Amino acid sequence: MFSPSKEALNQLIGDCLGENYRMVSSVSLQATHLVVFAHITIIPLITEVNYGDFATGFKKMMGNKGAVSVRFKLGQTSIRVINAHFHSGQNKVDVRNQDFNETYAHFCAPTLPKSKTNLVTPLPDPVKSSDDCLIFMGDFNYRINGNTGTIFELMKQDMYEILKYNDQLFIEMMIGKIPKVLKEGKVEFAPTYKRRQNSSTEFSLNR
Repeated sequence: MFSPSKEALNQLIGDCLGENYRMVSSVSLQATHLVVFAHITIIPLITEVNYGDFATGFKKMMGNKGAVSVRFKLGQTSIRVINAHFHSGQNKVDVRNQDFNETYAHFCAPTLPKSKTNLVTPLPDPVKSSDDCLIFMGDFNYRINGNTGTIFELMKQDMYEILKYNDQLFIEMMIGKIPKVLKEGKVEFAPTYKRRQNSSTEFSLNR
């Protein structure tokens, strides 16, 4: 079941894409939403469409944090798209790693034994996805380690490479805490911050 706002969003996206695209599937977990469209020329090649969700919020029951997924076959190629929203907070790296690993295991490696504790245990390396193509995106909420003033100065100078090497996601992937089988695209934009309420120019520095 989708809320009227999600249905309206799907319709708006479809209107923007135009008549040459059709919706393949859509799925929501509270505010986390995913919709997949495809060009009409490949619609006849799409089969075995399914979707699912996985909550990682309070006691693994609340959907304020978690992920949604759409999987389908394009010809003989299996494709999975995941949209995730992990825990926030500068010092909650281990919790985010747990979110990441459990989400990946749930959707991409369902044969792995499920952990009976809340301890953060890295997945065996490498754990390849059960699908041929995996697109894993969303608000992972990993932060950049460092002094806020220094970070802002590096942002002004477009020194993204230095920021990347202090990015928690990059660090955790390099030390093997989250799957190395995933490859992040080149980052060519500055870190993002929330705007202050009722302001279009001021940003909150809370991390």
